Amino acid sequence: MRRRDFLAAALLAGCAAPPKRTALWPTALTMGTGSTGGTYAVYGPAWGALAQAATGVNLAYRATQGPNQNILLLDRSAVQLGMSTTAVARQAWEGEGAWTQGTKLRSIRALFPMYSTPFHAVARADSGIVRLAQFSGRVIGIGEEGGTSGTFAPAMLATLGIRPRQIRFGGIGDQVAQVASGVLDASIVAAGAPVPAIAAEETRTDLRIIGFSRREVEQLREAMPDLSAGELPRGTYRTLRSPLPVVTTFNIALCRADLPDDLAEAIVAAVMAGHADLVARAPVAAETIAANAGRNTAVPYHAGAEAYFVRNRVALPRVG
Repeated sequence: MRRRDFLAAALLAGCAAPPKRTALWPTALTMGTGSTGGTYAVYGPAWGALAQAATGVNLAYRATQGPNQNILLLDRSAVQLGMSTTAVARQAWEGEGAWTQGTKLRSIRALFPMYSTPFHAVARADSGIVRLAQFSGRVIGIGEEGGTSGTFAPAMLATLGIRPRQIRFGGIGDQVAQVASGVLDASIVAAGAPVPAIAAEETRTDLRIIGFSRREVEQLREAMPDLSAGELPRGTYRTLRSPLPVVTTFNIALCRADLPDDLAEAIVAAVMAGHADLVARAPVAAETIAANAGRNTAVPYHAGAEAYFVRNRVALPRVG
């Protein structure tokens, strides 16, 4: 069935009830999440709990380095659910970026929109570092090698003409602790804000949250089309007393293309219906609403997810 025929059929079925469990559903699924201290480690189990309660399919969780590794695990069927930023997902779909080795990873599909990921940085307040340009000549953490920051931060720094003395990879929680102890001069993160590890550390250590100048935002948007201008609102972190300009990319939940259509639809329906509970568990989920489905233009939605969105009259962009 062609895509527009599928959408038309789904629209005619707009008043139908969500699908019920069938014998074709697996008894268990595994979700790739992220590193300890990062937002995926909190958000993933939060939406997974909603999916498990609604479908009766048991969910297990696998800590990963982030989006890149999640997608590689999905492609190998090592996990069936995962999460990614659209910037990384587009690289996967098109076989771009060294981590894909030129292979177009077309086994993935989007389930639902998650939230914006702002790139921002953290340093000790007494370090004297107040802007990105001061990262030159310093030892800088950029997160997991398989994460969004680890993938894009080197290119972002190069675009801005910033040359750190050394760049180190590592988990968000570990790198925030290394900033606090002085092992790292600063760390760049790409995760839903407030990042749990930063929010926890700033109760013990005086930290400074560092964003981008307006000029840096425009330079990066011009060089990397999947980045958007954004800001961290005042109060996102305890020490953030005014809005902070940043660049962002959007997050999407992913699954394998061979996940049963009615199961995919049931998962999306459960997450959308459980929005209030999801926000209570992970505040970044305020953006996890059907109206944001159009913010994914990186990979196609799973047929079951399409059925849910069309049934609820949500327009989807053409992808792929």
